[in-house]
Amino acid sequence: MKNTGKKDYKTGKAIIKPSCIIDYNENMGAVDKTDMLLSSVESVRKTVKWYKKLFFHILDLAVLNSYQLYKTRTTDYVPIEQYKTKLIKGLIKKYHTPLQRSGGGRRSDAADTDLRLTERHFFKFVPSTKTKKTAMKRCVVCAKHGKRAESRYMCSTCDVGLCVIPCFEVYHTRKIY
Repeated sequence: MKNTGKKDYKTGKAIIKPSCIIDYNENMGAVDKTDMLLSSVESVRKTVKWYKKLFFHILDLAVLNSYQLYKTRTTDYVPIEQYKTKLIKGLIKKYHTPLQRSGGGRRSDAADTDLRLTERHFFKFVPSTKTKKTAMKRCVVCAKHGKRAESRYMCSTCDVGLCVIPCFEVYHTRKIY
């Protein structure tokens, strides 16, 4: 048993604790703080596989360490949640490679879905033809729901006709639209 150097506020007696508790409290502050910071933003999910938990915990520790370095290098305050979001967006922006298509043939639904949900999309007017100055295309989302709607707009990447609101967003954010 060791004296902690503190006194009980009611009795005025010196507080004594086991030496192992005093050593733990003196040396484990950083680990406890790390666990506290990670608990709010950890990416570990419930899983049976122990190695998945370990991988994501190590990944979270790496992100936390990079956040601490970021805080020492800059003066502006960014919460760790925003930092993690910026980090993820930056990694995706830098390392994302679009889906490579092999030669001819019809596109598979899986490849089309990946491209439709991951690439950047912009709408444009359906190009005019010789016979029609204001050409139109059938909206694929409306057609899937049994509606016959034609639109002057299309997705420049996917080359499909889409209504601007809400079909453009629905088509590019939902796997099953």
